[in-house]
Amino acid sequence: MTALLRVAEPLGRDWFSIPWEIVYKTTGLTPQTLPGVRTMADHPVEKLAPRTSIEYAKQAGASAFRPFLHRVHRSHLPVIGFVPPPTVDLSLLEDDVEILRPYQLDGVRFLRERCGALLLDAQRVGKTPQVVYAHEPEYGPLVVVGPVASRTPWHEWAARRFGRCQEICSLCDRVGAKASDKPSFVSLDGRTPDLALLQLGAACYFLTYAVVDPWSEQFAAFGEIGTLVIDEAHLSLQHRKNVTAVGIKRLAACSYRRIGLSGTIMWNKPAGLFPILDIICPAAFGDYWPFCIKYAAARPSEHGWIADGVSNEGELEKRLSAIALRRTWEDVQKDLPKIIRSVEYVPLDNEAHAKVYDAANEIRKSLGERPQTVVGNLARLCKLYAETKLARAVELIRETISAGQSLVAWTWHREIASSLAEELGAVPWVFGPIHGQLPPAAREQILEEAREEPGPRVLIATMGALGTAVSLNWATQEVFLEIHWTAAIISQAEARPYDGTRPIAATYLVADSDPDRRQCDAILAKLTTADRLGLGAKAGSAADVLATVFQIARGKSLDAIAELIAAGEAL
Repeated sequence: MTALLRVAEPLGRDWFSIPWEIVYKTTGLTPQTLPGVRTMADHPVEKLAPRTSIEYAKQAGASAFRPFLHRVHRSHLPVIGFVPPPTVDLSLLEDDVEILRPYQLDGVRFLRERCGALLLDAQRVGKTPQVVYAHEPEYGPLVVVGPVASRTPWHEWAARRFGRCQEICSLCDRVGAKASDKPSFVSLDGRTPDLALLQLGAACYFLTYAVVDPWSEQFAAFGEIGTLVIDEAHLSLQHRKNVTAVGIKRLAACSYRRIGLSGTIMWNKPAGLFPILDIICPAAFGDYWPFCIKYAAARPSEHGWIADGVSNEGELEKRLSAIALRRTWEDVQKDLPKIIRSVEYVPLDNEAHAKVYDAANEIRKSLGERPQTVVGNLARLCKLYAETKLARAVELIRETISAGQSLVAWTWHREIASSLAEELGAVPWVFGPIHGQLPPAAREQILEEAREEPGPRVLIATMGALGTAVSLNWATQEVFLEIHWTAAIISQAEARPYDGTRPIAATYLVADSDPDRRQCDAILAKLTTADRLGLGAKAGSAADVLATVFQIARGKSLDAIAELIAAGEAL
């Protein structure tokens, strides 16, 4: 490693020229064993790196193109045993960077040291602010490609750092954005590009997956992009040749820095990772099929080549560790306020007890007559219990609104969500209900109206309708009328209002009946255990809990392992 440190020449922030003789002497590896390693003479950087990286390659001088030198990517370095020294001084960041938490500053440093990176922090850990503050405006604008639901968080954090998007904007008012000569945020809507919007010189542009292809052509002709962000990258780059991927790749070709964001990367499918890696780190992982042969167990079949496995997993993990950063809730809990959970038991009257008893008898009588499912029967009971909790839910919501707090009311069934909205009445501070059968345009309109409401408000929604890529951080309280049987669904709903700056109070209304009590106890025990193990949205998988227990237990004493197992016994 010392020898490499003396002779390795940086070619920008991610590429290095290294005499392979030294690597071979210390590791026994040949260039052919690592996809993406090439000789400098055969593959000059101009052919492999974005245009904005060429200036750095030229700084290496003529020596960078001598035949005996090899061009290696940052992701190769852990495999060959070379760790480059840190290059970013966080003391040079903006004065308002103190709004970031310590682990977010670490993320900013990680991103600024790289021109291609993956930020894979767990849900609601706060990926957006890290990217916004890692962006270096001198290289061009920040361009974000993501789902419509993620637009508001980007708008909010762009306003925090770069100022107002326009003179009149309620979101900019809410975050206290300062005045700015140029707009901080512009959303590029529609499939017919308007060049006048690009000429505004905004600090941040936002595109949805649906419009990225036509707009990418305009960006490629208009100028350089400072930072390209692919939000929820696992959704937009599922196939390397679809229209969205082609458009994103076109944007990446004129970007100084490329960052992929996701909390649910499928590590067990390396072939599915390649489209993301090929855009984030062009040429670093070679071509598709050599990559799959090396890492995805690609093999010929009677219908052609297939790549549905995993091979050389340890080497791939080492390479990804150089470009990917992931923190779970367990990693950052000491820096975050907690979600405060409380349970309120709602007494059942005689009529409610009779309904539950009749439903249970009906289920017993039908056993053997028609197919039964535990989930179906559980859903029927939950709906019956929820009907008995509506009155208390209305009281609790009105009390919260009167106290000046905003909240989200979660249900499992859309019928319960609709009933709650009817019980609250047509008042201006009630928004929804949002459920799975609501058209996307109507859903987005309700979410936007709820965000724009200046006073206390309540949003009514089913848990499944707002699962991912939605920020409800205007709310500080949550009420759960129904307990979903999957803890991961509950965990995702809990995280929707959470922004890492203040605690969230989640109240669970539970019918004072044995079945509802047991279900609530089991789900909350699983959530608590998942929090301790840092699983986050994986709380619904007992296998993940056990795997995490054993992973944490490595090298620990028997007493420590027993304590971990005891923590999982609630499952």
